[in-house]
Amino acid sequence: MSEQVIGWIIQGIVAIILAWIGRRGLNKLTEIAKTSDAVHTLVNSNMGRELKISAVALRRINSMTHVPEDERIAKLAETALTDHETKQAVVDSGGTRPYLSPELRQ
Repeated sequence: MSEQVIGWIIQGIVAIILAWIGRRGLNKLTEIAKTSDAVHTLVNSNMGRELKISAVALRRINSMTHVPEDERIAKLAETALTDHETKQAVVDSGGTRPYLSPELRQ
């Protein structure tokens, strides 16, 4: 066998090995992406619940105290909840994950 034929055989073997490794890597990345999406969904679900609880509790506190600072905090909690729900609706409809609204960056 000539050196050229041996080179082609070696190149073929290397190509097969690289394709196999690439396929395994792609399968692993697909598994990681699925797990990431599941974790993201769980975290967002919990975040929505926590924001709802906070908004309701802070609004009730404000209704009892009528302190201006409590009003500001209650409005901020309600804004955070609305912001989360709006952005979650975009994600749920297949859109991209949006960033935090400027009014909540404090």
